[in-house]
Amino acid sequence: GRVAGNSLFPACPNWFGDKKFLRLVLATPGRFGGWVPDWLAPADDQTFRSEPSTGIKVRLRGAHVPRWAAISGWNFERNRPKAFSKLVPAGSVYLLEMEKENDSQTLASQLWGKTLTNDPDGFGLTYIGNLNLQGA
Repeated sequence: GRVAGNSLFPACPNWFGDKKFLRLVLATPGRFGGWVPDWLAPADDQTFRSEPSTGIKVRLRGAHVPRWAAISGWNFERNRPKAFSKLVPAGSVYLLEMEKENDSQTLASQLWGKTLTNDPDGFGLTYIGNLNLQGA
């Protein structure tokens, strides 16, 4: 089974409606192959990008990503250590701008407690936070 099941997280709150910005906060380290999932990486032309599971368009507007963390483990099938991976640390934050504010609750509900890259080991589990920016 998936580690990212709904039973590990409380239900997504309903206060994310009609928000221009959402904060994605990693509850577990993220295995993205870089500092951000490919679908969220900033585009050179600053266009909005589609979140894979919903198709909702967002744009990365900021991030707080500390230095990578080395994560390893034990392979019980082969009875030896797993190779280490460079992961984005838990607690990293990504600031998303919504193309359509009325999609914010749907996106928050879809990503809440799920992995940003459908990782089968549960890396990249996400909480969502409100964010109000003045003058934005």
